[in-house]
Amino acid sequence: MKQSLLPQVGKRLKQAESFLALHGHRRIEDRLYSLLILLKQEIGQPTENGTRLTVRLTHEDLASACGTTRVTMTRLLSKFKQENLISLDSQHHLVLHG
Repeated sequence: MKQSLLPQVGKRLKQAESFLALHGHRRIEDRLYSLLILLKQEIGQPTENGTRLTVRLTHEDLASACGTTRVTMTRLLSKFKQENLISLDSQHHLVLHG
């Protein structure tokens, strides 16, 4: 029983460490980018256009995770779209490019 729990505990500790590192960034833009990379690794699904996040997240969800407002998140997501870092698929899931 203990042996089966150990890998899961290790994974959770790594996730917590990554989330703490994310909040160490001063700029919200850097926090958002780090969050997207973390989500890409954890819940990303490779597609021909990039990596699709398998969960639909609202701007409010992302803002809360980054410690900012929904308005700021909307502005940053628009900027990332213009820079072709992200896009939305037909089902409104985020797709990360690169």
